[in-house]
Amino acid sequence: MKRDFIIYPIILLLSGFNSIANSQESCTTLIHVAKTGSDQPACGASGSPCLTINYAIQRALLQGFHHVRVGIGTYNEVVVLKNGINLWGGFSVSWTQTSRSTISGGLYLPDIEYIGVEANNITGLTVLSDFNISSPDAQTAGKSTYGLHTVGSAGLQLQNCIVTAGSGANGTNGLNGIDASSVSAPAGSPGQNGEIFTGLCNDIRKDGGAGATNPLTVGGSSGGAGGQGGSADTKCQSFPLVSDYTARPGLNGSSASYYEINGVGYRGLGGGLCSPGNTGGSGKTLNGAGGAGASISGLLNGNYWRSTEGQPGTLGEHGTGGGGGGGSGGCDTGDDNTGSGGGGGGAGGARAPEPGTGGQSGGSSFGIFLLNSSIKLIDCNISGGTGGTGGKGGNGGLGQPGGQGGPGGLNVYGGGEGGKGGNGGVSGAGGGGAGGSSYGIYGVNSTTSKKNAVIAQGLSGSGGDGGLVNYANGLAGQNGIASSNGGTVSILDDNSLLVKNDSCFLTMINESLIAESKVKIYPNPFSEYTTIEFPNEANESYDLHITDISGNLVRIINRITNAKIIFYRREMKTGYYYIEIRGPRIYRGVLILI
Repeated sequence: MKRDFIIYPIILLLSGFNSIANSQESCTTLIHVAKTGSDQPACGASGSPCLTINYAIQRALLQGFHHVRVGIGTYNEVVVLKNGINLWGGFSVSWTQTSRSTISGGLYLPDIEYIGVEANNITGLTVLSDFNISSPDAQTAGKSTYGLHTVGSAGLQLQNCIVTAGSGANGTNGLNGIDASSVSAPAGSPGQNGEIFTGLCNDIRKDGGAGATNPLTVGGSSGGAGGQGGSADTKCQSFPLVSDYTARPGLNGSSASYYEINGVGYRGLGGGLCSPGNTGGSGKTLNGAGGAGASISGLLNGNYWRSTEGQPGTLGEHGTGGGGGGGSGGCDTGDDNTGSGGGGGGAGGARAPEPGTGGQSGGSSFGIFLLNSSIKLIDCNISGGTGGTGGKGGNGGLGQPGGQGGPGGLNVYGGGEGGKGGNGGVSGAGGGGAGGSSYGIYGVNSTTSKKNAVIAQGLSGSGGDGGLVNYANGLAGQNGIASSNGGTVSILDDNSLLVKNDSCFLTMINESLIAESKVKIYPNPFSEYTTIEFPNEANESYDLHITDISGNLVRIINRITNAKIIFYRREMKTGYYYIEIRGPRIYRGVLILI
């Protein structure tokens, strides 16, 4: 960019170039930085440069200077810009501008973030010129990386810069759920056996088995008791002595602590005369659900991007108990038989105590990240890097197996078996994290003005897989987004943007031109008007031609016959302009509008 500005005066004023280039070494109104320098209290002159850019910026603040020249080479530091301190890169050992300097960034310790250049509260014009800027690959799981990160700034201008973000870090996998005990829940107790009776009378019922309870659960998991078996005789009495009363049917079992009519955990019915008892209903299993995968890679949290996570799975429920089996009926045909007791219902199993957690989303990559800021880009290339891969969701946990129903008592006609307890519910697996995104520019309430600038996306990261478990797998996270821009940033083309140069560069060009042309310009820089004086004792006619630094004609003032011009800026924009006063002779100079 500076070459465009230098070439134009060279064509018109070849004799002045060597003095301009060589004189750049002697400028005393700025701080110098070089890879051969040393950070010490007196550094900054061209012959004793500082070693690091950040130290040089502090030296400029201390000296009241506004410009820092940076020698070619790579500077492994997070450069923290300060309001009004301009950085000019790419200088050779003789302090002539030849290429770009490189800022490779690092870990920004105040916030533990991976950044190339940090710019906060830059409210006045602050130029960053002729740099390759990159941010390192993020090393902490789920962290993002920022080539340039700026908050609350409206005065930043980048020119002839290449900004490339590193890669976001991969997200961590979710934690696996915790299994419940693999030992089955307690089984129901067996019913008492019936028996053949050969005496005169027997009206005793055989008891059913007790329903089981589970010490690992609280309520809702107990099995029902088995029903009593039927007796051989309805009753026995001593007077009048009767030896043969009709037998009685078996009794219904008890339903479990949770039951559904004629279904889950419901009691088994007692058997009729000379009939077996019925089995109790089995308990119920309610499994958890798998977690959803993360749908976006991150959210703004404070001044930075924070990775999201996939959703955890949900907990299942404790299994419910089985119903008690019905007792078998007594029998009074042939030999007298007492019915058998029904088996007790098994206890429900305990649910898995913890679900799988969601995987962490991958970190994102931002070429430029703007928060409540505006920035100007001239002749710059901006690109995001690669988003991190989302972490896998944690696997779910397994529930405890339900207890077996107790067997019915044995006899010619057996008691009903108790219902099996429901298995404890599995805990759902976690959802996968989203893949990290990649943006050339991401902004929140921000604006970018650009001229000859290219903004490119990088590569998005892949979403993580969901965790696994029977019946309740997690879902995969979404892939990241790759885009040249995102958020709420307005990107505007503005061909009126002007390349800035450091004050020493322009002042020395102007001094050389004025010395050659015998022109006086005061004040310069100026905001509203300035006075231009040139030799014209004979009141000859001259024309004033004003061009911008790209050679475009801006204004002509014809037929000037005196030696003094009061020049008003009118609608001319802030920037640098080349003047020629054409007539019998040619006089030249540089106007600086502020």
